Amino acid sequence: MEATTAIRPINNPSRKVLIHAGCWSLFIGYELFYIHYTVGSFGAPMRYFFYYPVNICLFYLVVHVLKQNFSAKRPAYLAGLIQLPALLLFFLFLKFAFDQYTSLPLTGPPGTQALAVRQILILDLQRILYFAGAAGLYWAGGTISGLQKQAAETRIRELTHLADQAVLESQLARAGNAYLQQQINPHLFFNTLNFIYSEVMDCSAGAAESVMLLSELARYGLEEKDELGRTPLDLEITQVGHLVRINRLRFSNSTLLDFVLEGEFGSHRIIPLILLTFTENIFKHGDLKTAQASLKIKISSSGRLQYFSKNAKKPWANQDRHQGIGIKNTRTRLDYSYPDKYSLDVTETETAYELHFTIDL
Repeated sequence: MEATTAIRPINNPSRKVLIHAGCWSLFIGYELFYIHYTVGSFGAPMRYFFYYPVNICLFYLVVHVLKQNFSAKRPAYLAGLIQLPALLLFFLFLKFAFDQYTSLPLTGPPGTQALAVRQILILDLQRILYFAGAAGLYWAGGTISGLQKQAAETRIRELTHLADQAVLESQLARAGNAYLQQQINPHLFFNTLNFIYSEVMDCSAGAAESVMLLSELARYGLEEKDELGRTPLDLEITQVGHLVRINRLRFSNSTLLDFVLEGEFGSHRIIPLILLTFTENIFKHGDLKTAQASLKIKISSSGRLQYFSKNAKKPWANQDRHQGIGIKNTRTRLDYSYPDKYSLDVTETETAYELHFTIDL
């Protein structure tokens, strides 16, 4: 990629003032040295104390007029063409008045006076045009520098856009490959589950039922959702019931689980796998083998969906449930889909976990 170099403007005001002051000092020093070298004397100091401040003012006023009228988003060419000559005439009059005050009154024949006036006007006009031209060059240089910077920034934006587009195209290609894989892998997965179900059905009704429930859970995770990526709430709760049933079968119904549903869920929708993740964490982190251990799940809908769970901790558990990948991912999904519309609190004691989740659907 070809590098683009632009003249960077000086953004620090104090530094800019120091640079300008240094440049003017060098310029004035050069002119004074040239005058002394060519003429042999400096002349009246008052003239220098007047002329150089006036010339410097002229320089910056011309720059201001050029910027104001020719560098604006909507240039005012006519106003600039009127203001520039008027500004030059004003400074010409100012200098001539000072010359008349310091060097005149003129004496001698009228022809001599007219010649002297003309010479003074020509010299003053030359200096005015000199500093006005320098101001024009300064303004042109700044304008070109600004255009170079804008061109460089535009080029960078274009390259960034092309890079982003290339990344998106790469991601789209990967997504297409993943979609093709999903079309193949589920068929193999469900066919395998159906085979296992048919093989174990005669040997173990519980194992066969677990296989069917697991197949339903997997199918639910792969089903298409609506345009907002949501699914019927009652379908999500049905899968929670399937997960609870699978774990009852795993532990031969020995687990003390209180599973309570209250309210009406059919008219609501939710992003999928939220309640399933909470329920899965119960069986992952909870103590399911101790006789006195018990689990509780309560899901209710009364204007807001509420999910509460409590389970005893495994005696050897050493992982903070707050830091679980499942909970982190769930918070991220909820923050994206329901910003400021939900609360999720996980409480951990020495012996138990409690989870409180409420959401406005």
